[in-house]
Amino acid sequence: MKKPANTSIVLEDCLKLFQNEKWSETLDCMDQIPDSSQHQAYFDLKGTALMRLGRIKEGITAYRRAIDQDVKHENPYLYFKYGESLWRDHQFLQSGKAMKVYLKSVENPQPTVRAKAEHYIRSSSVADSLYRIPREFNPVLLSDSLNTANDELGISMTYDRRNLILTRRSDQEDLYQSQLRQGSWVKATPIHSLNTPDNEGAASLSGDGNLLVFTACNRPGGLGSCDLYFSAKNEAGWSKPKLLPGVNSRYWDSQPTLSSDGRALIFSSERPGGHGKKDLWLTVQSETGWIQPINLGPSINSPGNEENPFLHSDEFTLYFTSDYWPGFGGRDLFMAHRIRGNEWSLPQNLGYPINSIENEEGVFIESSGQKGFLSSARAGQFDLYSFEMDRAIRPRPALMYEMIVVDSTSNLPLKRVSINIYDWTSDRLIRSVYTDPEGYAAFLISGDREYGITLTHEGYSFLSYKRQMENEINHDIKDTIRLVPVSESKSIILENVHFASGEARLLKASSVELDQLVEYLILNRTLKISLTGHTDNVGQPDDNLTLSQARADTVKAYLVEHGIDSDRVKAIGMGETQPVVSNNTPEGRQKNRRTEIIIQRDGY
Repeated sequence: MKKPANTSIVLEDCLKLFQNEKWSETLDCMDQIPDSSQHQAYFDLKGTALMRLGRIKEGITAYRRAIDQDVKHENPYLYFKYGESLWRDHQFLQSGKAMKVYLKSVENPQPTVRAKAEHYIRSSSVADSLYRIPREFNPVLLSDSLNTANDELGISMTYDRRNLILTRRSDQEDLYQSQLRQGSWVKATPIHSLNTPDNEGAASLSGDGNLLVFTACNRPGGLGSCDLYFSAKNEAGWSKPKLLPGVNSRYWDSQPTLSSDGRALIFSSERPGGHGKKDLWLTVQSETGWIQPINLGPSINSPGNEENPFLHSDEFTLYFTSDYWPGFGGRDLFMAHRIRGNEWSLPQNLGYPINSIENEEGVFIESSGQKGFLSSARAGQFDLYSFEMDRAIRPRPALMYEMIVVDSTSNLPLKRVSINIYDWTSDRLIRSVYTDPEGYAAFLISGDREYGITLTHEGYSFLSYKRQMENEINHDIKDTIRLVPVSESKSIILENVHFASGEARLLKASSVELDQLVEYLILNRTLKISLTGHTDNVGQPDDNLTLSQARADTVKAYLVEHGIDSDRVKAIGMGETQPVVSNNTPEGRQKNRRTEIIIQRDGY
């Protein structure tokens, strides 16, 4: 109920309360001013106090009355305030109109005010259309294994979704790590080898988890106000961090995001040569190191600030924040797609309510593209949340081949199994990894490709096989791999050892599997092997016998050259005498052309 008018109270009394940030007391004071004294300045101050209290609709009404009282148009800034209040009420089109009136009424507005007004005008139709069709967005607070009473500010995860790094702020910012075990994240622990008494944060993991790039500011030996540092995963944990060579500048460099293979890096920087204030830049690892960073160009970078980049595991979809491109008024989240090289599509606003009228932070989206993660202070402090990605803003899924390696007898998982994965289609080694305590390992896959996979573990038989992917794959693939103890092993085909046609010359890619066989024999020093070479039935039997012996000898020579005692390897050529299938088809003949090993503990 409105208090009785008090003629002794004047607007200046209420203004003093407002200047002391006593918003409710300001309104109580104004309620006592007689109607006859309620002019333009009265409704201007009332509108501002109401907006500070979040009473937006009442604030809009007060500003409208102030404009109506300004019959001589002496205070055009009222239209800016009115427009901002309409924007906060999601009346975006009406807000844009008010901002246009403001800019037409003022010859030389303050640059920051002009920039804001122009942003509202530029964004009004986009914000209105996105607000009318909201995205699916239901953030869920992550467990207390990751969230604490302190602020959790960001997250990065390996593409197998089993290892993560987060930034936590208490008295300072530090890096923490956690692993997924039996479907739940274990309690995050500090990374002592990386953390210092200063701040470390804004970290990015490579998809395979072997490389970490993070931001540190004002460090001795640094180049700019903030710099990018890197650390590599090793047997003991994380290596001592070093400045990322050839990338940092004398300016602010921060917020890195690594590609899945760790060979490309996008980051935000204030260095000169860009299109605005903070721009996104790209560098790529060459044979000689990281190349000179290149700007992502005007498709991505604006006259404003582009920050918080995240490159998805598909290596084509980029998410970032911008305070310039059309959005909801603050710093919004956008996505863009890489067309080729460093050519990008125009940004797409992620929509409402992922974006709000406040400033947004960055997102992380797991490799499947179905779940996202963000840090938000919606509950009063910054915590980590997960959310299901709306289909309209999902990246292309980066699909995985997942392996659980177990003992063939007990079916118990085997940890620290060494696995090499070779992409025969692109002729390159794509990952070397060890299984975790649950016997798990994974790598990213693409359709219409053939992968060669080799597994070794002390006390178990060497295992080699191939996996041909279909032309189109739309889900993760999971296999259980059973390693056979050496005592039970039989003949093993080296599926990824190949020769030039009709020759005993090894193809270059065969070295990946043979190197792992060398490591296996070094690890299992009591073992001896018999190597047998086999051919199909094309040609003369005597010629095939000679070729098979030459190929077996070539493999033996490779092993010996790489440190294996000659007495531990016996090479035998069997020619075409032991086919495993019929030679009547090309596929059958291919299977019969093979190199096999038999593993024995004592003698041959």
